[in-house]
Amino acid sequence: MPPMTDEPAYHHGNLRQALVDAALAQIRDHGVEAVSLRALARDLGVSHAAPARHFATRDALFAAIAEQGFRALAAHVVAARDPGAGPVESLRRMAQAHIAWLRANPRLYAAMRNAEVMRHAGPGLQAVMHGFAEGQRAAVQAARATGWRAAEPAEVTFLSIVAGLAGIGSILTDPFLSTLLQAGDNDSRTTAMVNRLLAP
Repeated sequence: MPPMTDEPAYHHGNLRQALVDAALAQIRDHGVEAVSLRALARDLGVSHAAPARHFATRDALFAAIAEQGFRALAAHVVAARDPGAGPVESLRRMAQAHIAWLRANPRLYAAMRNAEVMRHAGPGLQAVMHGFAEGQRAAVQAARATGWRAAEPAEVTFLSIVAGLAGIGSILTDPFLSTLLQAGDNDSRTTAMVNRLLAP
């Protein structure tokens, strides 16, 4: 049997995206712990050494997964923006969309928050994360311009919302916290938490 290779099936760099896609499928079906470069290579029909041409380590693969995840999250949040509804309502819809995406992709969210991701973050991931944060900041600033929470420092408003969304996301997507706090998968409760977070 001839040795496996990443040519010609994955020429022109396609193996990199194939590895990311296969890893995402593993994460969705089985969780972060199931991801292995060796297993991905086997499943894709390439040599065990082939993934190393694109990802030197499993953590480097997770950085690429995080970049794709943040792009998807940012696109979902931006799509929920509705300037016609007013800045405060638009911010609320964006926050609801943020949480809805995390609930729909809990295992991917966990992979994006992997402790080693930032250690391997390249310019692409850093740019996506900064762009996402600046989009959130701009939405908060637009809401504040209407007088909403104008009495508190702008950075306090922004950071409290970021921390609140991260906290709600952790409660809803972490199996231990969700069970301990009996958060469940409750739409009305999630809506109430976001509304409380964005209260005047």
